[in-house]
Amino acid sequence: MTISELSADLKALLVQETDLPQRVGQFDILLEDATRMAEALVPQVEQFLAHHRLEKVPASLQPHVREEASRLTYWGLITHFLLFNSPYRSRARELDLSQLSSEWVVRTVTCLSTMSSYNKDNGGYPELIFRIRYSRTLEPLQKRLNLRWWRRFRNEPKFRHFFASGLVLGMLVDMRAKQLSEKGSGP
Repeated sequence: MTISELSADLKALLVQETDLPQRVGQFDILLEDATRMAEALVPQVEQFLAHHRLEKVPASLQPHVREEASRLTYWGLITHFLLFNSPYRSRARELDLSQLSSEWVVRTVTCLSTMSSYNKDNGGYPELIFRIRYSRTLEPLQKRLNLRWWRRFRNEPKFRHFFASGLVLGMLVDMRAKQLSEKGSGP
C-alpha cells in the first residue's frame, strides 16, 4: 500500500468517525503536507519495521500483520503532522536522516508512555484513531485465530507500539527541524 493510499484511508476514518477534519484548520492542506513528509521518511520507517520479527505469528498471517504494523506506524506519523503544524517543518528536508533514524529507534523504547501524555495534550485523538483501527481490524483478526482474551489483551500494546512509534518519529522530526532553524536564520 502506498503512503497516499494509507493517508486516504486515515482521512476516510477521520471524516467518518471524528470531528478532527472540522476542528483542524486547512485539514486537506495539512494532510497533503503530512503525506509528503511520510513519503520522505519511508526508508527510516521501513528499516524500523524490518527489525520487528514475527516468528510467533502463523506464516499465513505474517504479511497481514506486517501490513498492519506498517499502517499503524505511518498513521501515527501522519497523525502527529495533522495535530501539530510546526512552522519549522519545511527545514526537515535538511535533517541528517541517518542520525534521526538512530535517535528514533532509541526513543521508541518509551513511546507508549510518550503516547499517553501526547494523547491527553491532543484531545484524545491519537488514542481514538488507534482504538478504532484496533477494534475494527486487529481485534477481529485475533478472535478469528481463536486467541483468548488474555492473549489479545497482551497483544494490544504491541500494536499500539507501532502507532506510538510513528507519533514519536513525527515529534522528533519537528524538534530537530526547530533546532536546525534556531542554529540558522529561523523558519
